[in-house]
Amino acid sequence: RSSARPPERARTLKELDIARLQRQAADTGDRDAMLGAAQMLENVFVITAFYEPRDALNAGHPDLALALLDVADAIHPGAPIVCAGRRDALTRLGREAEATSLPCPPT
Repeated sequence: RSSARPPERARTLKELDIARLQRQAADTGDRDAMLGAAQMLENVFVITAFYEPRDALNAGHPDLALALLDVADAIHPGAPIVCAGRRDALTRLGREAEATSLPCPPT
């Protein structure tokens, strides 16, 4: 959190090995690996969709919140909590028009 620039989505997804986890979570050939990967993805999703963006917003770093929400969106595209978080972060960045144009479903 202390870096000046938010992390880049592609680098973060690679470092967290999200693509491999998604493949494992979809592979029914090894039930234990499938369940383990799914659990890891859910843990990363909760952290990047809720806890860390909330902390970033409270610390006055809406740009970091957006970067974290990008990771969450890669795991669960279109999740209402991610859209709501983006709306909040964009509003705090002064990008109200962009924030209000987001088609967020009810959370």
